[in-house]
Amino acid sequence: MFRLTCRSTFSLAFHVQVFNEFDPEPIASASLAQVHVARTRDGQKVAVKVQHTHMTDTAAADQATVEFLVNTLHWLFPSFDYRWLVAEIRESLPKELDFLIEAKNSMICLENFR
Repeated sequence: MFRLTCRSTFSLAFHVQVFNEFDPEPIASASLAQVHVARTRDGQKVAVKVQHTHMTDTAAADQATVEFLVNTLHWLFPSFDYRWLVAEIRESLPKELDFLIEAKNSMICLENFR
């Protein structure tokens, strides 16, 4: 899956050019991404987070589905008002899909612990 992701995104064997070692088997996987262990050219062991392919497309469809379901349930059962959830997803999901934001937050966290 990682090779497919890199090739479709970068049109080259990205992991071969950036890392001396790259384990193609993920050590963890979740709904948005998976994590691989790698070693940089200077020998540093790192964790590499790789977003699942087509995540942006499927996330948009998932968001539309949640909005439809929440609105339908509210229409059928007015006391079931979770429309706030749609606004929350609309705001937070793009941030969760942007790994540059996550990288910046990780650097801030690292600085806070120094």
